[in-house]
Amino acid sequence: MRNGAKYQFRVIARTALGARAPSAGTAVTPAGKPLAPARIKAKSTKKKTVTISWKAAPANGSKVTSYVVQYSPNGRTWKPLKTTSAKSYTWKKAKSRKTYQFRVYAKNTVGSGLKSGVALATVK
Repeated sequence: MRNGAKYQFRVIARTALGARAPSAGTAVTPAGKPLAPARIKAKSTKKKTVTISWKAAPANGSKVTSYVVQYSPNGRTWKPLKTTSAKSYTWKKAKSRKTYQFRVYAKNTVGSGLKSGVALATVK
């Protein structure tokens, strides 16, 4: 089965006396964690401000409920910056003249999805 694809099931009871009529069909859509957001970008156009944006993550059978934006000063240690339902976030408390790395992942009712690629920005 493929996450996000609809399937229909029916049950037929069989005994030594034969088969019964099939049950009414039931449609189900299996779901998994979301896939990674794409095309992440980070840009600083004002002092102490960075805007991070991304393309929506494929839901994988269950609606995306939120995105988590993370940042890192070194690419090894990641910290959460913001949880949002939007596809962009503007950080207004970054340190001037510092370079940060950013990544995003989506969440749904199944769990946390794959992390996006990394975008870099040097803060003005």
